[in-house]
Amino acid sequence: MKKIKKFFGKIKNAFWRVIYNKKPVKYARKKGVTVGEKCTFIGHPNFGSEPYLVSVGNRTLISFDCAFVTHDGAVSTVKARTGKKDL
Repeated sequence: MKKIKKFFGKIKNAFWRVIYNKKPVKYARKKGVTVGEKCTFIGHPNFGSEPYLVSVGNRTLISFDCAFVTHDGAVSTVKARTGKKDL
């Protein structure tokens, strides 16, 4: 059963890689990105580890090699400097 699940998982990933290459806006929406009307992605933007935090407005052009940083761990630095445990 594990082998069958793994096999179908690979097929699913291959399918979405094709969609990613041909229709990056559709792929972004599938990953949870909120994308407005008439948006264009040139290349393959990186939406980070939490794509559901990204929102792209209407008539937006995202160029190639664009990366959205959704979680960088900066809060731990602020906590350490201020001594506050909850932010």
